[in-house]
Amino acid sequence: MFKDAYMNFNHIVKVHEYAAIEHRYASHFLARCAAVLCPNNELGIDALFFFTYGDNHLDKKNIGPMLVQFQDDVEITPTMINEIFDNMDPIKLGILPEHSKIP
Repeated sequence: MFKDAYMNFNHIVKVHEYAAIEHRYASHFLARCAAVLCPNNELGIDALFFFTYGDNHLDKKNIGPMLVQFQDDVEITPTMINEIFDNMDPIKLGILPEHSKIP
């Protein structure tokens, strides 16, 4: 799946609004070699790493997101995991545009 994926980051940028992680800004973070730390206590993700696939040219057609949620709750059950993943949907979060082909 990630055979032709390219990811590079050397620092993390903290954003304070989820609007900053919309897909149209993905190439900006990639050009800066930046990963994203999301706003506190918001939505379903805590961090975001963008990558290119197919080749390493910055084009909105070949940029994908890797979403991360940090969990330190030992009480999480397998049934809760499905809800966690549902809350991490990149299209619902606006990270990918509607009708996107998820890489």
